[in-house]
Amino acid sequence: MYQQDFKNSEAGISERIAALAARESRYIGRVPTSSGVRGKDEDHRFSPLSVIDIDSASSFEIGNESRTLVCDWMYRIVDHYSLERETIPIGMSYFDRYIAKYPRECSSKERCQLISVTSLYLAVKLHDIRRKDTLEFFSKLSGGRFTTGDIEAMERKILIGLDWLMNPPTPQSFLYNYTHLLSTVIPTDMEKKVMTSIYEVANYITEVSLLQSSVSQEKASTLAFAAFLVAVREVKRAILSVEHHKSIVSNILSLQSTAPDEVVAVADEIVETIQSNDGHLNLAGIYERLDPDGAIYNY
Repeated sequence: MYQQDFKNSEAGISERIAALAARESRYIGRVPTSSGVRGKDEDHRFSPLSVIDIDSASSFEIGNESRTLVCDWMYRIVDHYSLERETIPIGMSYFDRYIAKYPRECSSKERCQLISVTSLYLAVKLHDIRRKDTLEFFSKLSGGRFTTGDIEAMERKILIGLDWLMNPPTPQSFLYNYTHLLSTVIPTDMEKKVMTSIYEVANYITEVSLLQSSVSQEKASTLAFAAFLVAVREVKRAILSVEHHKSIVSNILSLQSTAPDEVVAVADEIVETIQSNDGHLNLAGIYERLDPDGAIYNY
């Protein structure tokens, strides 16, 4: 059971959300949305174990499909090697902001691969304290295409290019605090179970959304808020009343700059994408997997 001290009180949680939103404003950046020049194997997915499957091209521009491949590769690597999953949105933040600022750096597929490898390397190095010998690991991961010197040189370029802003808020950091607001309204005897289930559903939705080009480049706070709205929409009213739902949504909106219409539009896009069941569970499947006894969700 969560203690209702200031840290986990409504005022304490609201203060953390406001601080995250303020920090996020320093990190906002988008990758250009031009579809770019596609090579013959543009749709080929990265290997789960290396990034050497895509041939270099003399001319290449990053686009939404290519960016999705980078994100998908990061998920495959993180899952295969049991790395910290929150390093993925962090690594994608590095990648997106660097490419947006220096688009010519991604002029070839091989160069783009080096930036993506180094972005994930930096995220793991800085945010996954369990991992050792990270530099050598990522050099081997490339199948020898990139030496430790190559990665270190790109690391310096990214650090300097991003003005050493290497601690972006993630959707998960916002979700954690949004979910904790529920502790102020959920029945005490169900608090921990409900909060855990809602967080897991929202986090799953967020991770799926990061692979969808239509919403993946939204601000972390907007994506997290939209996923949170989707996650709480089918919670049983005996657990979360309409009044309490409205109160929490209003509280979150007051703490960040995102317009309500924008959040709703992203939430609707997420629902549409998930319900299309493009290789993932639909919403009912997500609820059932994460709440198998049906104690919290209507499905």
